Amino acid sequence: MLLLVQFSMLNRSKMKQKQNVDRIIEEGLMALGLDVQAIGYFQKEGHILHLKRGEHFIFAGERVRKIGFICQGKLTGYYLDAKGNKRSSVFFTPRLRGVASDFPNFLSGEVSELNIEAIRDSLLLTCDSRCIQALRETSPSFERWYTLYLEDLYIRSVHMIRALQKPSTKACIHYLEQKSSDLFSEIPATHLANLLGIHRNTFIRLLRELHTT
Repeated sequence: MLLLVQFSMLNRSKMKQKQNVDRIIEEGLMALGLDVQAIGYFQKEGHILHLKRGEHFIFAGERVRKIGFICQGKLTGYYLDAKGNKRSSVFFTPRLRGVASDFPNFLSGEVSELNIEAIRDSLLLTCDSRCIQALRETSPSFERWYTLYLEDLYIRSVHMIRALQKPSTKACIHYLEQKSSDLFSEIPATHLANLLGIHRNTFIRLLRELHTT
């Protein structure tokens, strides 16, 4: 009898956890602006992925055939420099981009140039390129959402390129604050410093100087 009670309690706990995950995923997809049809489709066709901090979603060198809708957590896309050090070049959170992938190579079907790693425990709903293409062909509203999403990615990429072209790191930070302020609210200083190739303390000092001048 005791074993039956314990088994029943365990089942109830698992059901509660699943319901909680399903709720988080649905809320995450809604926050991205997807409509009811798209949300239902991705919940049916997608796969839930839990990533612990330090685990990878995509490795450089693998063919990019998937995207991940980020419902919780934070990820970074990084490459290895000549000394083998990680250098972040892009970040993904539910509010910042909202979807993780190496998009240029996802669109072309080529191998990834980035490693995409969780920098916080993360919950994703993943879908492959076949699912995305099928919905694009059958849902005009999703096709519009997809087009607007890619346009936003392009604008963000241009802002990052122009920031890195500034004559000084301080000017770069100032430009990013103006054009990509959500970076500063979503991403820890350590990772932003890594993006810019400077020490965290230097980043914080330059940021403080900008706010006091």
